[in-house]
Amino acid sequence: MAINPQALAEIERKAQGGDARAQYTLSALLGRAGRKEESRAWLAKAAQAGDLDAQYTSACILLDGVDGPRVLSRAVQMLRETGERGGAAALRTLSVLVALGVECEASAADAMTLLRRAAAAGDASAVTQLQVLDQGSFGTPIPDKRELSRGPHAWHMDGLLRPEECRYLVEAVRPYQHPSFVLDPVTGETLRST
Repeated sequence: MAINPQALAEIERKAQGGDARAQYTLSALLGRAGRKEESRAWLAKAAQAGDLDAQYTSACILLDGVDGPRVLSRAVQMLRETGERGGAAALRTLSVLVALGVECEASAADAMTLLRRAAAAGDASAVTQLQVLDQGSFGTPIPDKRELSRGPHAWHMDGLLRPEECRYLVEAVRPYQHPSFVLDPVTGETLRST
């Protein structure tokens, strides 16, 4: 994505002047341009200045261990702090960690409370998740699995997910889908799958 040089200059001017939102935007633009060190520096400034998106992104970087160490305890702490300040995405992500018991005791009830708070704060993904979960996903026994393959491991589990859960998962990953690269077994050439 190309950005107008004048628009970029204006964002840089605002970022250097202390505008936390501009700092976060500049961080994202620099990151997309492959300028990781500069991107991280602006992200840190935006997070320190209180930008909720910057704080959430910083927590996710620590959670995932992207380009650095994975620090779960600090990531969870940052998500809690950002959620308490109104960060809906932080509450939604924290709900998953609480459900799984990451850096805390697992609690489905506490996870649902966090997810409901995220939805109430306007997080569209949390709203959709609640709609799916409120239809009774929990409490349904996990079906028996039938082995399809040992290499790679693959199983069939009839009725594991309801149609609405499948639709939710498909839509949730759609923004991240892209063609894969495959190796042509005849020529050895790397091709983009379509």
